[in-house]
Amino acid sequence: MEQPASSRKCPSCGQWSAWHQHPDDKCEYCGNVLDPQGLKARQAREEDEFRQKDQFNISLIEIYSYDSGFTRFWKRIVQAFQISLMAIISFIIWVVTILAG
Repeated sequence: MEQPASSRKCPSCGQWSAWHQHPDDKCEYCGNVLDPQGLKARQAREEDEFRQKDQFNISLIEIYSYDSGFTRFWKRIVQAFQISLMAIISFIIWVVTILAG
């Protein structure tokens, strides 16, 4: 459902244009963007979302200072397993990459 058009003064030419409150709305007279700050903010937000989707993130189990000795012991074992698994997978990826040329 489209919002009713309001008007906004163009920062480039100073004329009033219909504005649907979208960051990419353009001036009817000069064709420039009516809300350049909003457009830049939207582009920066989309770029950040893309970068976060592109990152590969593995987190180790956390050991807190208030954990009991028994709990810390088992968490260390799980951490060692996680690190070993990552090392093995990294080595396999490295070998495949070297063999692929």
